This record gives sequence, structure tokens and C-alpha cells, in this order.
Amino acid sequence: MPEQTYAPPVSELLTLGKPSGWGRRDYLALGLGPEHVDDLIRMALDETLHQADSSSDLIWAPVHAWRALAQLHAEEAAKPLTALLYRIDEYDDDWVGEDLPRVFGDIGPEAIPVLADYLATDAHGLWARVAAAHGLSEIGQRHPDAWSDVIEALTATLERFADLDPTLNG
Repeated sequence: MPEQTYAPPVSELLTLGKPSGWGRRDYLALGLGPEHVDDLIRMALDETLHQADSSSDLIWAPVHAWRALAQLHAEEAAKPLTALLYRIDEYDDDWVGEDLPRVFGDIGPEAIPVLADYLATDAHGLWARVAAAHGLSEIGQRHPDAWSDVIEALTATLERFADLDPTLNG
């Protein structure tokens, strides 16, 4: 069991097992709402869940939590969720790399400054920064009114192209 406790309906995410494709589960139908955002953020970041036995349903709870945050368009989750991006470089965590850009896309334009700051920080890993750039792209695709802000954020990074890894420039 996780070290932290979660009350229903958030606790239900601990038992859902491996998620299916993006957007196939309606987390709001479980009774999750804005009042659960703090607990969902806590679950998404819960290191004991990320380190759970790979055969346990617990290991999938963070994925369900961040997908629920996406469905809630939880703007306040943008900054805390960037703390997971390191997992791409450190653990080859494909779930983080593929899902979090989509989550940021659902969160929307409020995540632009958070992702722009993350992308601009050289201390972050290459693939984590690539995921932040993909998150910006997702926001632009889903929120056309924010496209100019996305372009501005990406351009600010690309102005330093000579100092960046070619993969990041791409």
C-alpha cells in the first residue's frame, strides 16, 4: 500500500490497473471534481506509487491521477506536474513522456509560462525539455487562441539554438 492515504473517490484510482488509450475513461464519472485536485496532484507525484511493484495496480495510479487532472483542466496542476518530467531521462518513463504533453494540452494556456520556463532551463534533461516543448505544441493545437503565445515561448528557446542540443532544436 502507498505510504500516503487517499479518500474516496480518489482512492478508487489505486485499483484501476493499467490504463487504456488516452481519453477512454471518464474520471469525472467516478465523482472526481475540482475539490479533489490537491489529492490528485499528490497522487500523481507520489513516489511510493511510482516505485510500486510492476505487477501491482498501484503503479498505474499516478497515470490515472494526471489523466483525471487533464479532464478537470486543473490549471494549478501544471507547475507540480513538471516535477515528473525528469522521469523521462532518469527512468525512460514513456508514460510521462507521452501522457504529460497531452495533460498540458488539456490544462490549456495557463500552462504556457510554466512549460516555457521549464524548457528554457538548461539544468533539465534533454527528453524532459522535449516533452515540455511537445506540451506547448499540444496547447497550441487545442487552443488556437493561444498559438501566438506558444510560438513566442518556443521561439525564445530556439533563439539560443547554437547552444542547444540538435534534438531539442528539432
